[in-house]
Parts: sequence; C-alpha cells; structure tokens
Amino acid sequence: MLRQKDMVLELHVWGPAFGLPSIEPDCIATVAYCQRVIPEGQWALVANFDTTVDTTGMCGLRNLARKPDMWTGSLPILFDDDVATATGFEDIVAYLRNNPEVTEDIDGSLTPQQLNDKTASVLAYTSLFVD
Repeated sequence: MLRQKDMVLELHVWGPAFGLPSIEPDCIATVAYCQRVIPEGQWALVANFDTTVDTTGMCGLRNLARKPDMWTGSLPILFDDDVATATGFEDIVAYLRNNPEVTEDIDGSLTPQQLNDKTASVLAYTSLFVD
C-alpha cells in the first residue's frame, strides 16, 4: 500500500518477508484486520525493522511525548494523525472500533455467547505465542 501525504492512520509492523506483509503473527493479524475494516486509501502500512523510535518526526513517528508509555519497543503500533494511539492487536482493534474511518465491525453481528467464545479462543491461541 502506498503512503499518501494526507494519510491519517499508519500501521507500523515488523517488515515484510517471504511474501507476507510482516514476519510476526500479531502484525499479520492486525494487517488483515485493517484491510478488512478500513477503506482502501484511508490507512498506510509502514514496515519497520528496528525497535528504536525517532521522536523528531521521521517516518511519521512523532508526538510520542503525548503518550510516552505507548511505545514499548514492540509492533504493531497504530498512529492516528502522527500520534501513537494503540499497540498490539487487541488494543488496535479496540481503538479502531471507535474510529470514524472504520466501515464495519466484523464482530458486530455476534451474540454475547459468541463474543465470549471468541475472547476465550483468542486468549488460548495468543498464550501459545507468549513466553
């Protein structure tokens, strides 16, 4: 996806490899979610290969002083209008559910029981990847 100067949402992920948009499962899941719920052209995918952050404004990574605890050295991280807003799949999804750029909530039609089942499944699967 090409970066546009007027782009507001930027998703920073570990860089691409092996034909995938990222090499990290959390990043791949977040990219897939964004592709599904945000209209094309309303967000940019930015590949990173380094956990250091340039807070001077390079690569859209600026204004971190507003939320200095947001950057933990892990990706994915979502920037909205150059402000770090969420990091990690679950936090990014929660943030996007309240964002006007998002066109649909893919969990919107789930019953309360299905939402509970989804949450349990996500926790079970993600625990496999956590040290």
